Amino acid sequence: MSDASNRWLTFQLAEYTFAVNIGMVRELLSEKDLTITRPPQAEHGIGGVARVRDDVVPVVDLRPLLGFRSMHEETNEIVQMLSDREQDHINWLTELESSVKEERPFTLQVNPNLCAFGKWYNSLIGNQSRLNEFTNGDLTLTEVIERFNQPHQRIHRIAQRVTDLVEKGDVKQAMSIIEECHDTDLKLMIDLFGRCRQLYATLRQGVLMICDWHGHHLGALVDSVDEVVIFKPDEMHDIAGLTNGNGFVDGVANLAGRDQLLQVLSIEAIFRRFVPHAAEETRQSEPELAAV
Repeated sequence: MSDASNRWLTFQLAEYTFAVNIGMVRELLSEKDLTITRPPQAEHGIGGVARVRDDVVPVVDLRPLLGFRSMHEETNEIVQMLSDREQDHINWLTELESSVKEERPFTLQVNPNLCAFGKWYNSLIGNQSRLNEFTNGDLTLTEVIERFNQPHQRIHRIAQRVTDLVEKGDVKQAMSIIEECHDTDLKLMIDLFGRCRQLYATLRQGVLMICDWHGHHLGALVDSVDEVVIFKPDEMHDIAGLTNGNGFVDGVANLAGRDQLLQVLSIEAIFRRFVPHAAEETRQSEPELAAV
């Protein structure tokens, strides 16, 4: 059995992999099962506090602490983007109807692959790795994403049909096609956008690592937790410029079979910064320990 000091728990932040000594991790909790109270003007990196059974635990969001955008900011940005793309298609069909009524050319994008949503959608659906990251491997969200394709294609295709009918003088049939599209494909797209936003926001929940340092507890919020790896502390290297730590990363470890360096998190440094009474009690105990 390997020494506990050689065992490290790896986790993800943004596109980077980090590691923390497993001896300092008490338990792992899903963010969706917790209520984290976030003060409005908290110090950079502080995620608030969470009640874990009978213990009120300070929470540190490691993303902003280490220089990344928070997961909540990224999630809100994607949710807003989906709302914008939904509104684009509502406006698109409205403009097509107006162009017929006002007898003027329709000038919006008729190619479904070239509208803003189409470009985003094709880049997602055409890259399995990116799709898995977006859906978090969830089959329900994956199905919702895949179901966008046909109604989106059909909506854009009616532009040419409507234009041809108007040129033939059949305005009534052109308006009928627009109305049918509004009641079928656009309605379906609106429903899919709503489900996509709801599922994406639900799935974008992090993991709270409850860490212990000299009997004090702190929750470190990460994107996801991967696996336990083994390496000795003396195999860790302090390489300037390769860490994102702002003083909270001790160094990096280069493990065989991994394309990316592991950045080794200093839980002690985080405790000293955000749980000052724990650091003070530790300093007071150090002379006693040295005297033993």
